[in-house]
Amino acid sequence: MDSINLFNKSFIQGIAESILKLLLPTLKNFIEETYLANKEPKDLMRPEEVCNWLGISIPTLDKAVKKGVVKKHQLKGTKGIYYSGPEIKKAILSNPIK
Repeated sequence: MDSINLFNKSFIQGIAESILKLLLPTLKNFIEETYLANKEPKDLMRPEEVCNWLGISIPTLDKAVKKGVVKKHQLKGTKGIYYSGPEIKKAILSNPIK
């Protein structure tokens, strides 16, 4: 009878990858159904509104902009920064949790 070496790196990686493949769709569905479904974003949102909607900080939002996950907009003739609510929602749903 063959025994399984639980300390084998490839064995542990295989299990971790299998668990991740099973959990990601569940987490995405959870976010869609329980968090975002009841909180439709406005078309244009100020940074503070985005942060309140998502429960994140301004530095976290800034990191998402720098990574290219989220795009910020400036309306012609204004000084303020705005974000597209639908773009934010799409970015959240299309970027898996890592």
